[in-house]
Amino acid sequence: MGFIVKREVDLREDDASGEIKLSPRDNKKIEIWVDPLNVINRQRFTMAHELGHLVKDILPDFKNFHDPIIDTPKTLKRDGASNPKEYAANRFAARLLMPKFSIIKESRAIIDEYKENNNNNMISIIDFTSLMAERFVVSEIAMKIRLKTLKIIKG
Repeated sequence: MGFIVKREVDLREDDASGEIKLSPRDNKKIEIWVDPLNVINRQRFTMAHELGHLVKDILPDFKNFHDPIIDTPKTLKRDGASNPKEYAANRFAARLLMPKFSIIKESRAIIDEYKENNNNNMISIIDFTSLMAERFVVSEIAMKIRLKTLKIIKG
């Protein structure tokens, strides 16, 4: 897609995990920075989140994009309620990393495997979420939100 990805250590005061901006060297190129000090699951979600900003916030009106979008713990509230753009980027990331069809397929496989190996007993929601997160290489929090959104688990 022609963008630049950076994973350099940057000890920012804002505790950012990701950023998307125009490259200072070539303002026609997009530069995405992901904090390499975060665990790989977080880095993957951050990268997908920044791609969400690219697709939803930048490319539709590229000529008018001038400011960087910096994602900090404050702007990345898990529910996204505080900022619609952040919510949309989180939704994009969740759908990219945890596609509905794949989630349903893996859910069935995990439940079937568990029943087969455990005398037809049901798996706990905590264990199920943990296994799903592991298979999709995302955090348990991200997986729990996705499973709730898809109505695979409750509450």
